[in-house]
Amino acid sequence: AEVKREGMRQRGGRAVLKKVGGENEQNGEAMIMKRSIISEVNTKKRKNTAKLEWWIFAFFPFFWMLGVIQHGYVHPDEFLQTQDPVAHYLGGKNISLPWEYTEEDPIRSLSILYLFYGPAVWLAKVAAMKFPAGYLLVAAMRLPHTFTVCFTYAVILQRAKQCGRNTSAVALALVCSWPILTIALHSFTNGIEMALAVLFFHISTSGRGSMVKDVVIGIITALGVFSRITFPAFVLPFGVHYLLHLSSSKLKTVLLVALSFFLSSSLLCVSDSLLYEKPLVVTPWNNFVYNRNSSNLALHGTHPRFTHVLVNLPELCGPILLACADSLYRRVSQSQSRSRSHFLSDSAPSRLDSDLSDTYVWSSIFLSVFVLSLFPHQEPRFLLPAIPLLLLLAVKSPLFDTPTFRWVCIVFHSLLLLFFGFVHQAGVVPTLLHAFAGREGGEEGRSMVFVETYPPPLSFVDDSSRVMSASSLDDACRKIEGDSPALVVMCGIAGEVEALNCVRPHFSGEHIAAEWKLCTYSAASVCDIGTH
Repeated sequence: AEVKREGMRQRGGRAVLKKVGGENEQNGEAMIMKRSIISEVNTKKRKNTAKLEWWIFAFFPFFWMLGVIQHGYVHPDEFLQTQDPVAHYLGGKNISLPWEYTEEDPIRSLSILYLFYGPAVWLAKVAAMKFPAGYLLVAAMRLPHTFTVCFTYAVILQRAKQCGRNTSAVALALVCSWPILTIALHSFTNGIEMALAVLFFHISTSGRGSMVKDVVIGIITALGVFSRITFPAFVLPFGVHYLLHLSSSKLKTVLLVALSFFLSSSLLCVSDSLLYEKPLVVTPWNNFVYNRNSSNLALHGTHPRFTHVLVNLPELCGPILLACADSLYRRVSQSQSRSRSHFLSDSAPSRLDSDLSDTYVWSSIFLSVFVLSLFPHQEPRFLLPAIPLLLLLAVKSPLFDTPTFRWVCIVFHSLLLLFFGFVHQAGVVPTLLHAFAGREGGEEGRSMVFVETYPPPLSFVDDSSRVMSASSLDDACRKIEGDSPALVVMCGIAGEVEALNCVRPHFSGEHIAAEWKLCTYSAASVCDIGTH
């Protein structure tokens, strides 16, 4: 269509009517209208996604029960660093604590345990009318972790749907993540770090900047640093994103975040000092001083610097890591400058936001893996806060649209979920629960020794009993000398000197050849060795 225009004057005062100019004006009006429509559509999508993201909490009971029924003992720190201190400080149990809490300069914050586990333990205490014992304590400790897992899933679902991914691919990635369904549901401080990192990511990459957000970001940073000192490596890129793209006044934001962080850290230091009954306790600094000494880390085991990249990440992600690599390749191949017509496409605004967000997500992953690889002690659970980010990137790969890839993911993560959640060291906790179930305070104490297993959690043991761990059967016999009756628990069997009253098949996965040999022993032979 042609548009007639009159009255337009050029430099010489002559009216000019240009067909091309009219078409450009018409196209310009169409462009503005198209952009406004796209903006309205994207706003409606964001609103609908915000409404749908909380539906994941309808599965809260399922995730909680999945965590509760898992008898797998993933790592000693899930009990020694959280449940045992909670039972000691909140429940008043007279048990020996791990070295992190008993050193002259403690490296673990008790305030974080009180804030994170206190409400759930208090609810269990009200329900049982006493401090929760046995598996009720496990259920209470895993309740807040279930909430954080649901929140993590809600954030990933929201962000993935904003990028246009189909719901089935996103749901598959969530359900197929064995680290979140196992490690994150157990009482690890890494789960606390993951929850705070996801919350930081959600706040710093959505909406607009405000004074309230500045204060909240400072508080989250303080809580994250006091939970684990590696927290800044996961959230630093998102803090940069918030400062550059969402904050209206950068200087004001920096000052508010710094002030909020300082005040929150000061309160945590005062709280830890009162709980430890010491003049001044700064647990993040003590933790940093301890971990920068390589000789201290050697006590816990040293690994090659490439362990996180070549071993831990493939173990945690499996085939999903291939989807992440495919997503990165496509992201790099499409990073060249786009033409103006590309910006006017229907998906341009969401694509631009997605590309910007992906840049900071990948920066967080690379930075955290690099920083954690600097330390010689490397465990897979240290990378737990990066798993939600990897899932968010993986669902953008077309690989999730292929049935073969989906089945490979399901098989891989299901096997590891079954192993670490229900098989690995799965005889330790049930044996303790069976041995000390229904015991009253006035009963005679028992002596138990666990051979070639993870250290038994003392929060399940009554104050009058004695429970130990031994590296070998001979070591166990020396430790229980003079104690009768004594229960000897091994990898494959459990035998008592007077009578065999508890058998818990156990497979640790740590010494496969030795465990197979031990499983061939009879209960009588263990009793004979024990009495000897």
